[in-house]
Amino acid sequence: MQHKYRETVLFFPSQGQTCHAYCTFCFRWPQFVGMDELKFASKEATLLKEYVEQNTQVTDILFTGGDPMIMKAKIFATYIQPLLDANLPNLQTIRIGTKALSYWPYKFISDEDTGEMLNLFESIIKKGINLSIMAHFSHPVELETEAVKIAIRKLRSVGVQIRTQSPVLKHINDKPNFGLKCGVNR
Repeated sequence: MQHKYRETVLFFPSQGQTCHAYCTFCFRWPQFVGMDELKFASKEATLLKEYVEQNTQVTDILFTGGDPMIMKAKIFATYIQPLLDANLPNLQTIRIGTKALSYWPYKFISDEDTGEMLNLFESIIKKGINLSIMAHFSHPVELETEAVKIAIRKLRSVGVQIRTQSPVLKHINDKPNFGLKCGVNR
């Protein structure tokens, strides 16, 4: 866990310490190369819940990794359910940093636990907590596949907000009109 900003805690679930991709710009490289002393991880969802309970300025939790969407829904629920059960009045937003929409949109379409994951997301929203997928896209063309379009519709249908983020990459996405030149529908 890292208390990154006054209101935001970054949480690195131990079960989500791998990723769909190994981006050259990623600052989480210790997660993947066996440098345990630099590795962020926590198996203790109870400690996260207690920390948010005791630090009422915390309104946001960002699940990151690796990629938390590597986890099965049942495992991800072990991190989420204690937060929901605690009825934390200060917890307003849960964000999930993931490359799943661009690298494995089937996570939200046809994986064996897709329904369970979408139900978990819906239970977060029904508790009055905003849920945002922080989708990591490196290029607008990643939004063109039918699979990503279906995954986005499924996520939106249960109330998930989708936000995007990516560093500016030379010759990849460093021109403001680059997506237009590639024929990406906007």
